[in-house]
Amino acid sequence: MPASFVDDESGSKEFLIEHRPAEKKTTRQWSFLFVSLAILTVIGLIELIVLAIIFGQLSPQNHIQPLLSELNHLVPTFSTRQVLFRTDPSATVDQQDERSRNKTRENWLSYMPRGNGFIEVNHTDKYILPEPILFKGKQVYSLAVFHQLHCLYAIMDMYNNLTSPAQQTQTGSAQQATLNISSDSHGHINHCFRYLRQSLLCCGDTALEGQIPNSNISGTDGTGAVHMCKDFEAIRSWAEEKRLDDRKHP
Repeated sequence: MPASFVDDESGSKEFLIEHRPAEKKTTRQWSFLFVSLAILTVIGLIELIVLAIIFGQLSPQNHIQPLLSELNHLVPTFSTRQVLFRTDPSATVDQQDERSRNKTRENWLSYMPRGNGFIEVNHTDKYILPEPILFKGKQVYSLAVFHQLHCLYAIMDMYNNLTSPAQQTQTGSAQQATLNISSDSHGHINHCFRYLRQSLLCCGDTALEGQIPNSNISGTDGTGAVHMCKDFEAIRSWAEEKRLDDRKHP
């Protein structure tokens, strides 16, 4: 054979000899590539999930505060429950005498926590809050629901004062009794009317109320309707736990 052919043959054999190892190396490379791609795919999926969670948390929809909650998350989000509205005779005075009024007062007191719903908040400049109430060197705020209860009781108490037989006997008439009320009391009651109006508009309770029970009058007094309410006892307990002192009044 010509030398050139032998050289070609030996070159061909050399190529064939190295061909099998090269084939094994390619298989390993493909395995490595497959594993690498699988790992990168898993990592990519994890990153996508994390990004979805982050952007989901930052989305405006998830920043919507629960109804009637505290803007800065300084107060817990309380659970809701179904509450059937019933007539509660103990919430109002049944007779215009001192005993009846004291009984009603005790009923309203049972809804107030010790400390009347005032709590301390530190570092108030970090939050979206009005100016704090300064009390014994502390920055203090009131939970709205207990302020609302206080205002409603104040209106009822004023009404009872004006309509009590004893008051009318002393003054001659309810109109004269009204004139005898101090300007401070008038100012407080007017504040309560304005404040409770805003509170009701804020709440926007949309429970459906029906016919007055056992009545021929076409109308509603609200009894018998089921409302979705916050767990008031949980709110009262939390406020009492955070109280500044042990005093309370309606």
